[in-house]
Amino acid sequence: MKKKSFSLDKLNIDYNYILVPFSVILVSLIGSFFTQAGLDWYYSLNLPNFTPSGQVIGYAWTTIYTLLTVSILIILTEKRDTKLVKWFILNGFLNILWTPLFFTLHSFEIAFIEIILLNLTTIYLAVKSWRISKLASILLWPYIGWGTFATYLSFCIW
Repeated sequence: MKKKSFSLDKLNIDYNYILVPFSVILVSLIGSFFTQAGLDWYYSLNLPNFTPSGQVIGYAWTTIYTLLTVSILIILTEKRDTKLVKWFILNGFLNILWTPLFFTLHSFEIAFIEIILLNLTTIYLAVKSWRISKLASILLWPYIGWGTFATYLSFCIW
């Protein structure tokens, strides 16, 4: 009697549907770790009166990360543009980097410069995604809006 072997390849799984959400969740968790570590310090600052509550910030980022995940998956499904994927990875790295610069090192100036770079990569992604999928691009617009607001907030705190 011949043994039946099991192979994941036979399931015809597109590993992007596992890897992309996992990667975005990882970016979120790392950023959250640094944010949580610096919250006492953050709330001791003289924050502008338009500073959103932690709950609003949490909802905003949950929405942004969800839309970002869908956008990346659309790009990977429509056209396996590896150059654009590298820009998504750079964006994730910059997204992570901002939190220790701001919440751990308390480096307002460097964090402000860094968040501008983060916003530029997000805008670049939205522009370049447009030619592949208008929907993928539109899903990044809330990220651009929130990033712009966060940049202004960071500047005001600085």
